[in-house]
Amino acid sequence: MAARILFQVFNAVTQITIARMLGVELFGVFSTALALVNAFLVANDIGMSTLMIKEGSHMREKIKFFLGNTLLVQLFASLLFYTVALVVGFSIGYSFQIMMLVMILGVAYMIFEFRKPFRAVLRILLKLKKIAVFEIICGALIMVSVISLSFTGLSKTTLLLAVVLVELAGYIALSLAIYIYMRRFIRPDFSHRKQIRSELKISWKYSFYNVMFILYLQLSIIMTAAIAGSEQAGLYSAASKLVVLLFMVPQMIFQIGLPLLFKYFKTDREKYKRVHAFIFKYLTAFGFPVAVGMWMLSDPIISLIYGHEGYGPSAQALQFFAIFIMFRFLGNISGQSLTTSDRQNQENIIVLIYTIFLVIGNYFMIGAYGFMGAVYMTVICEVLLRVTYMIVDFSHLRIAIWPYLKKVFPVVLSCAFMSVFIYFTQDIFNVIIVIIFSGIFYGLFLWLFRFFDKYDKTLFSQLITKNKG
Repeated sequence: MAARILFQVFNAVTQITIARMLGVELFGVFSTALALVNAFLVANDIGMSTLMIKEGSHMREKIKFFLGNTLLVQLFASLLFYTVALVVGFSIGYSFQIMMLVMILGVAYMIFEFRKPFRAVLRILLKLKKIAVFEIICGALIMVSVISLSFTGLSKTTLLLAVVLVELAGYIALSLAIYIYMRRFIRPDFSHRKQIRSELKISWKYSFYNVMFILYLQLSIIMTAAIAGSEQAGLYSAASKLVVLLFMVPQMIFQIGLPLLFKYFKTDREKYKRVHAFIFKYLTAFGFPVAVGMWMLSDPIISLIYGHEGYGPSAQALQFFAIFIMFRFLGNISGQSLTTSDRQNQENIIVLIYTIFLVIGNYFMIGAYGFMGAVYMTVICEVLLRVTYMIVDFSHLRIAIWPYLKKVFPVVLSCAFMSVFIYFTQDIFNVIIVIIFSGIFYGLFLWLFRFFDKYDKTLFSQLITKNKG
């Protein structure tokens, strides 16, 4: 888990360096191309990797067949989605510069996303340690290469192309390294191709959860660039990049808890509910203070990270994204629960409804308010989505709301004291110092309000044990 965090941190530093290096408008060009690629390629395995984890965990002798079918599906789907992304981009009327980046980044991310089935196999076999090393090395090399480019004195347009080529080379190297390592334990077997259709009938339902982690943000960037221009897309992207960095927490919790949740839903519903409550408790404890700090310190955070390159208006977006973060963490376990309790159909209908709502709302709001219109719609859709998830999930599992509210109460109180500390210190100290000490202050009050209990340590150990390797 620490390795994944480090990889995401390297990626965040790379993205921030690119933003500072290119300026708002060219960063908007880069972000638009990246959003278009991600929107279509993020689920290019059609959920087959998640299905492989679910089924392969108790049928290891069939992993090679699942892997072979997953690779075939992903190859075909990647080429199809890549083509669709190009057609959509040209249809929207994006510039040649954006479409050239889409072509290159599309190839890079098609190759990069093949790590998902490779990682799924190694997760089942508990062989993830070396993969973590590969990812750290790749992330570090890309980061160092991009930082080095900023000192070359090249034009911003040339730097933009160089950055994309660096990412292409890095992702090819990483995917190849993971594949070579995986082949030491399992090699894909393509002899069960007739099973693909039946597997897809199940697996496609799992793809929506992966898509939903970033779909709203990607669609909003795509539409902002098309309606309001690249500069507005760059302002939206600058704030959303920081939000995406925080997504790694619920994403990793999902990956860590996935095998345990699948298992307990089938074998022990009471243990399933305990894991459910545990994840809710700690994601809320993490998300609420982050949201409060983001709301109160948005201006100095944007200034610290992006400097004085015209990103000032992104502070308002970051402030509203604090609401997004709060509800993302609050309702995250309910989204996981719909996936792991075989209620993907309900989840998919909910996702489809709010995605359509987002697209329609963005069309009008971006025209009226620019990139902030996209921010408003992103936040509104996220709040409605997570509240809907929680209502459906709590109702199905017959979970009483009061015990969960009791878990949130000490978090809210601690955040209140932390916000007072931030209010009186933000104009006195550097924002980094304020963030560090407000975090310490928050943790102290959680302890005073007896937020932590003896059962948490036991359950946390179970989650970690399931994901060793």
